[in-house]
Amino acid sequence: MEKKLLFIDIETVAETNNYDTYPKKKIRAERYCNDIGDLTEEKAYYTKAWLHAEFGKIICISFGSKMVNDEMKTSSLVGEEKDILEKFFDLLSKMPDYELAGHNIKAFDLPFIFRRAIINGIQPHAKVSFYGMKPWDIQVTDTIELWKNGWYISSWLEIIAVSLGIPSPKGKMSGDKVFDLFYWLDTLDIWTSIKEYCEGDVRTTMMIYGKMMDPTKTFNVQQPELIPDSLSNTEKPRFNDKEYKELEAKKEYVQSFAVEAMLTEEIEKNYKVSKEMNLKIWKLRWDTRDEKGGSQEDDVPF
Repeated sequence: MEKKLLFIDIETVAETNNYDTYPKKKIRAERYCNDIGDLTEEKAYYTKAWLHAEFGKIICISFGSKMVNDEMKTSSLVGEEKDILEKFFDLLSKMPDYELAGHNIKAFDLPFIFRRAIINGIQPHAKVSFYGMKPWDIQVTDTIELWKNGWYISSWLEIIAVSLGIPSPKGKMSGDKVFDLFYWLDTLDIWTSIKEYCEGDVRTTMMIYGKMMDPTKTFNVQQPELIPDSLSNTEKPRFNDKEYKELEAKKEYVQSFAVEAMLTEEIEKNYKVSKEMNLKIWKLRWDTRDEKGGSQEDDVPF
């Protein structure tokens, strides 16, 4: 009998965007800021805290299950962390026959959920509590372990997906960019963007699992629309300094993009963007973000 699986994925961010008044500032700096390279202590917090349950928090839990005829159904819980966790545990109680599944959830998602529940004063659900259990008794399906097949080297979700002919779930969003979207952006539908990204990872994990259980399996995944032959050889004009200055004056427009990759993508619809102009666009995006209280000391994204 085929197992009933509930695939999950979480999105996390730093607990605060105001590092100056963060009560855990001192202890985090002492523990995690000994080797941060060129990053400032504050920037190291913003870019890494989402990886640690002690300094980060959950803003989205997406989940999915296989329906009739292999249809994938996904949904999400977003909003305040305590509310998300309480609703998620209630969902698990209503699905006692389902086993949790996901990519790297044994090492990241489930321990993060467990710890944040305790921090929020919530009793963790039994499906995320493994203390005292032998590894082979933990009833969780993890695609990273299935893919490793006993080997010691792990692989990212994106690498496995592309290797199996499954479209990459990583486009203009990635886990480390969710912080920017969540804290610094107020002109887009934040929750819709975060949900779509998180649910995309869930669907990809479900397809990876399906492919590993049956290598002959194929998925009807919508592919990007191809460029018509009549336009394929059309050369776009270059994005020049005059156009950059005009864009620079439109601060509100620039702020409407969560990350510089989104802004560049929008410009590339009409122009050919060189690496030098891409660097200018990156600086413009971060300078604009700095006016809203962010930092412009991020690594160049290429």
